[in-house]
Amino acid sequence: MGSNPQENKAATRGAADTGAAQTKPPEPHKAVGQAGPSGADAPGGQAAVEPGAYGPDAAEHAALLGEIGPLPLRGTAWPTLIKIMAWAVLILVGMQITLVATGPHRHDVSPVAAVVVLVCFLALLIVARFMLMSETRITQDGIEQSWIRPRRIAWDDILFVRYIPMLTSKRLICFSRSGRPVVFQAGTRELRAAFARIAQVYRRR
Repeated sequence: MGSNPQENKAATRGAADTGAAQTKPPEPHKAVGQAGPSGADAPGGQAAVEPGAYGPDAAEHAALLGEIGPLPLRGTAWPTLIKIMAWAVLILVGMQITLVATGPHRHDVSPVAAVVVLVCFLALLIVARFMLMSETRITQDGIEQSWIRPRRIAWDDILFVRYIPMLTSKRLICFSRSGRPVVFQAGTRELRAAFARIAQVYRRR
């Protein structure tokens, strides 16, 4: 009996596929402990932070706390000159409001404008009061500052920091591992020196 041409073609195609499968090189196996996806390939598209990529190790951190001095180190968050200037401006604004409220043209002032000015003045009064009382502390656990909403960050949560020596205040901006910045102010020489040293140790590497 003669062979069917369709059967011959199917047999030839099957032999070709079998030969290709045999000659295909095996896929390399992934090494045990090899790192998984990172960066843009990580779940959620966020770069994974590797431990030790930023900040000091345990020995450097212990040396840093030793250099800062006996802990807790505390001091006023705002320089004395800045606090005096803030209260001087607040007193001048209050005097101006009093003069307008008791002057002959007080009836010409819009009630809405008067309420807005009064609310702004009360807000400035609250900020000035917290500037006067605010205190920054460096402890074994981290950094904290009393404010309208207390600020604090643990050493283990610090990714890296930036020290900003502004004219009005000396600021330490701590970026947490979640990406949230926490700002602290230093009003004393000891705190400013500690902030500068922390910025050197916890710099981005």
